[in-house]
Amino acid sequence: EDACLRIVRQVAEAIDHAHKQGVLHRDIKPSNIFLTSGAACRAVLLDFGLAGSGSAGQITRTGAQLGSLHYMAPEQVRSE
Repeated sequence: EDACLRIVRQVAEAIDHAHKQGVLHRDIKPSNIFLTSGAACRAVLLDFGLAGSGSAGQITRTGAQLGSLHYMAPEQVRSE
């Protein structure tokens, strides 16, 4: 349980750091989270290929769905 909570916290901190830099990941899913090995096991958020700036509305086509369908929020799927 503690290990799971540590992973979630590390991923949340990575997302928070990206947001503070004005970057939106837009494709957070289990396969984009890497766990390092060894005593200092750490969760690392990968694959910023769909990332955009905080002003993503200016660079994303209207109606374009970014992300992996099975991991998207319902409002994203509905393009809201």
